[in-house]
Amino acid sequence: MTAQYGALVTCGMLALSLRIATGTWVHPSTLFAGAWALFLAVTTLFESVMIPSPVTAWLIVGTILAVSVGAYSAIRTNEVAPASVLSSRWLARFVWAGSASAVLSALVTQRANSISTLGSLSVESVGLAARQMTALRYESALTTPAISIILLAISYGAALAAPFAAASQLGIHRAALMSAPAVGNALYAALTTARAAFLIAVAITIGSWVVVCAVTAGGRPHFSWRTLFFSALATSFVVFVFLWGIVTRYGGFSGISSIPFARIVGVYMGGSIPAFETWLHDTGSPQFGTQTFAGIAQFLFQDRSIGSTYRDFASIGDGVSTNVYTALRQLTEDFTLPGMFVALTVFSSIAAFGYRTAMTRKSVVGAVIASAWGAFVLFSQIISIFSFTNVTVGLIVGGIVICRFTEFEPIDDISSAEIHPSLVGDIKRSRTFSSRLAIAARD
Repeated sequence: MTAQYGALVTCGMLALSLRIATGTWVHPSTLFAGAWALFLAVTTLFESVMIPSPVTAWLIVGTILAVSVGAYSAIRTNEVAPASVLSSRWLARFVWAGSASAVLSALVTQRANSISTLGSLSVESVGLAARQMTALRYESALTTPAISIILLAISYGAALAAPFAAASQLGIHRAALMSAPAVGNALYAALTTARAAFLIAVAITIGSWVVVCAVTAGGRPHFSWRTLFFSALATSFVVFVFLWGIVTRYGGFSGISSIPFARIVGVYMGGSIPAFETWLHDTGSPQFGTQTFAGIAQFLFQDRSIGSTYRDFASIGDGVSTNVYTALRQLTEDFTLPGMFVALTVFSSIAAFGYRTAMTRKSVVGAVIASAWGAFVLFSQIISIFSFTNVTVGLIVGGIVICRFTEFEPIDDISSAEIHPSLVGDIKRSRTFSSRLAIAARD
């Protein structure tokens, strides 16, 4: 465990060094370093119920060093150029529709499995329906209609677009618009106990939000205490939904009374790193991207077995096992262990280039690329977010919609605009842009 603590300290020092070098925590390289330092810290916190992971811990140090190459694109102080994020009303409509589609997806899935949705307005009926869905899932008897998968994909696209659409709103309207996809997927999780959809939506939303913050701040955002406070509230909501999903899946508190709750939480929150440590000794032959980008590979090769859920469970403690191995397993399967570092260097450099073009050239495409990287990083403790076909499709659709209905406009006189490194856009110019898009659409 001493080796793991040493790696954890090294990760923290590297993350702080990248923060100083890039001037912000949201740069693609710094975001990766900070996120994985946190992931390793959480795993170490639950060391009493899981096996130590010294090898993986030092591999994480190596991955941080690999992505640090992208720090070359850091925005220097003299390059800071704040901008307004201007979006059409159609983008907001897309977000609202996508948020509702998550709930509709859950109801369609319930109906396809002959589970009543009429009583889903009560807490008891929601819990009963969720437990029925869980039983069907574990029996491999759960039916998921194609329309349900499509609806969920739209909700992921809405999660990507939400911060861009919210940037031109104020107050409660901004908060409601940005949180709508996450709330929709939280309801999906409540109705189906499939927590992954909710966590994916949260990861995508945060990944997009930090990039929008960077754009409005000119590339080096600094978060106020007010922003941190509301971020803490949002984190509390995420943790509550996550824990509620665990309790519901085990049939309520009575179903887990005989099982140490801390052990269950530890496995869900930090078991993937010890699992990767266990699996690491059997890497197999390279798959050349079909695992990390399984969502695309399934479409190209018409093979649904590509990137499917791992069926091999790794023992990570006394009577504790999991089949979640982090995105590092997929990267290793695709490119071998040494190749994983090369792949991360390439991917992070692309994200860093997108980040820089978004800040200096006001490129919406660059912002979308950086946002997708952020979503990948934030979900990478579990699995590659691009291994899901509906997530990949949702990100592509959301990216296209964002590029169609959004543009960044430099702020010549910062003092004359009511903007700070937050999600407040220039409302007057946003309406002008919306009108201009409407005219273009009619023509």
